[in-house]
Formats: sequence, C-alpha cells, structure tokens
Amino acid sequence: MWLMTRRPRMEIEEFCRTYYDSVVIEGANQSLRYWEHKVFVHDAPRRSFRDLLLGEIDPTIFAREMTAIHFEVIGLAWLHTLKRDNFALRQAVFTKRYLEDKGQAAIWEAMSDYNQAIARSSIEIAAGRRSRRAWITFANEFRGRLCQKWSAAGVDPDCAARVANRELTEISWRKGITPWTLHSTLMSRLGHDLQGEGSAVLASAIQRFYNAAGKTIKSFRIQP
Repeated sequence: MWLMTRRPRMEIEEFCRTYYDSVVIEGANQSLRYWEHKVFVHDAPRRSFRDLLLGEIDPTIFAREMTAIHFEVIGLAWLHTLKRDNFALRQAVFTKRYLEDKGQAAIWEAMSDYNQAIARSSIEIAAGRRSRRAWITFANEFRGRLCQKWSAAGVDPDCAARVANRELTEISWRKGITPWTLHSTLMSRLGHDLQGEGSAVLASAIQRFYNAAGKTIKSFRIQP
C-alpha cells in the first residue's frame, strides 16, 4: 500500500512571516554581494555586478527597489497559485503591517509602482486598437468593482487596490510580459537605462523570485 505524503499545514500569516524573514527582508539592508548572489544565475558571465547592472546607482536604493519587486512578485505568485481572493487580501494586509513593523514602510510605498506595472502588463495581451480599448475598459471596471466590494467589507483600501491590480495577469505572466514590465519600471525608478545582458539578468531574476515563491506555497496547505 502506497504511503500518502501530506503537505504540512500553515496559516497565512505564519507562512508569510517565515518566508519573508528567511528569504526576502534581509535584502533591504544587505550589500551588493547579497544581490549578486540573488540576481546572478550560476552560469551567468562573471563580470563585475556593478559594471553589468548598476553603474553609478546608489546600492542602497537598488537594494530597496529589488526588495520591493521581490515582495510584489510574491504577492502575484500567491494569487496565481492559491486562486483565493480572501487569501490574497489577507496576504496583502499582513505584508503591509509586516513592513511597517520592520521599519520598512518605504518598501511598501515602492511596491505601489511595481503593482501598477503588473496591472499594466495585463493590457499587453490584447491585439489591435479596438480590442485593446475594450480590454482596458473591462479590466478597469472589473478591478474597480473588486476594490469597492472589498473596501465596503472593511479591507484596507490600499491593500484592496494592490490585490485588484494583480487580477487578470496570469496570461501576461505566462507570456513573459510582466517580468519585462517590472524591469522597465525598475529602470525608470532608478533613472537608469539598462540594456542587453544586464537587462536579461534582472528579468530572469524576477522570474526566479516568482517561481521560488510559487513552489514554496505549493509545498504547504495554506490555512485561513
């Protein structure tokens, strides 16, 4: 008789706190060596991390922005994997409180631009001007209704908006559109136009953040 391997249960807040503490939050305060380890794949050319990616960018600002992207991508993977709006809302509310408690409210604020970038990425799946306009109208109305419903139920309006912006994005993520939209937003916020090899390295890192989060989420039975 085959033995059934049960996935361990974990509550939403417990999972998030454990994952954030062990995987994400240290990146906000670490040196470039930390991000060289996180961003480079093992077979990437071993050029100087600063030469390839940063140029004259302040390392502290880069660390903040990459940490904000990491948190935002975890939220996206959470929604795509669990497909439960109530779970996604609780994750967003916990994330905001977690960052505030850690003295990292600036990361939550930085996440807003990346959250908007995720929402924009969903538009790119529409082909043709007419289809694009119709899709934008539908997406905006759909997300607006969700925000109104969740806010009326007592959810923090900011958190409600963040989750709503992550809706309708599974196709754009699967097509590889979203990582590049996030990368473009990162470059805009840094005031840096990164092209070629360094650009591809960062987009690949964003993809790995998502994959790692999704794999870990699937290894547990998340409880409300």
